[in-house]
Amino acid sequence: MSGQQHVFKKFNHSGIYESLTNLELPADQIKMLQDLKYDLPVLNKLLGLNHFEPAIHYLASGLPKREAIWWGLLCSQQVETGSGNPLMQEALVLVEDWVIAPTEEKRRKAGQLGEALEHYTASAWVATAVLWSGGSISKEGKPEIEPSDNMCGGAVANAIILASGKVDRTKSNEHIQQFIKRGIHIAMGGNGKINFD
Repeated sequence: MSGQQHVFKKFNHSGIYESLTNLELPADQIKMLQDLKYDLPVLNKLLGLNHFEPAIHYLASGLPKREAIWWGLLCSQQVETGSGNPLMQEALVLVEDWVIAPTEEKRRKAGQLGEALEHYTASAWVATAVLWSGGSISKEGKPEIEPSDNMCGGAVANAIILASGKVDRTKSNEHIQQFIKRGIHIAMGGNGKINFD
């Protein structure tokens, strides 16, 4: 692994050190991961240690924001499409529309839907990630407040982790690993639409 270069095409490689320091892991494990230097070995080590949630946070913070949100959307759609909650369905549709053609109006509306859903659902968090993707996050007419760099990735990770909790608990690890494979596919330049059947 020591000679392996970066394999992710869509990833903030210059921010690997910082993204690892933000993970809630013991200092010695953070140091071990930082010594690996490259994207896939770091992710593989996290997965090998069964650190699934830190792996999701690592990947979500490293992906470009639109790609990260797309990843969160795919995972949210997998478990919440057809839920019967009209606000959740509206959020999923709006986030997909924003990924295809981002506008300020859609970004603001996504934030309103995330707030209306009270951040209890995967769709709420992926909608909030859209709001936090750039631009002011304060209410319209109020002094502008810019989101910090890690807020969007954190919201995406919350969406994916929440989505993994909505599946059959006996298969939750299987589903969370499938979600991570979608993220890897996106980081490598794919669209994340993998058939696991």
